[in-house]
Amino acid sequence: MENLVNRNFHVTTPNTKWLTDLTVFHIPAGKVYLSPIIDCFDGLVVSWTIGTGPDGQLVNTMLDQAIETLRPGEYPIIH
Repeated sequence: MENLVNRNFHVTTPNTKWLTDLTVFHIPAGKVYLSPIIDCFDGLVVSWTIGTGPDGQLVNTMLDQAIETLRPGEYPIIH
């Protein structure tokens, strides 16, 4: 697969490149997982979900919410 981002995370328009990760937090009640999408344009969070397990539902919910924010013709690269 071609490396479209090539470690260049700077963009001049919103919804061009998005970053995502899965982070675990250890709290007294157990583990909590955070799955966010960040826009490379301004560093703002596009969408996020939290859950008790690092599963497909957690990530797919976050992606669905992010896609709902897009306008026609916007097709960001997700890294």
